[in-house]
Amino acid sequence: MPVLQCLSIAQKAGYDGYLGLEFEGIEEPEMGIAQGLANLRMFLEMCK
Repeated sequence: MPVLQCLSIAQKAGYDGYLGLEFEGIEEPEMGIAQGLANLRMFLEMCK
């Protein structure tokens, strides 16, 4: 999924609601979720 493009489109459309984050992997869930959240925050900063 082109996450950066999707977030950019949503922000340009004025979306200010919730975002969901899922993790499916072999790593420990706490580590995977933390990394996913860090990536999401990075992508949101890139869309500004």
